[in-house]
Amino acid sequence: MSDPNTFNFTLANGVAGQSYVILSSTDLVNWSPVQTNLLSGSSTNLSFPVPDSMRFYQVQWAAP
Repeated sequence: MSDPNTFNFTLANGVAGQSYVILSSTDLVNWSPVQTNLLSGSSTNLSFPVPDSMRFYQVQWAAP
């Protein structure tokens, strides 16, 4: 059973050794970085605390 206070998702189809930035937004216009991840394989599972307001998330490749 998953924790209702945690938002979980899988970053899939990535490139091992590549960094990816997780961004969040409350309005789909203004985005802020939340976390940067260096993939050791092609995917990873991520968890974030559920905020008090609605959030949207996207993943962006981090340029070296």
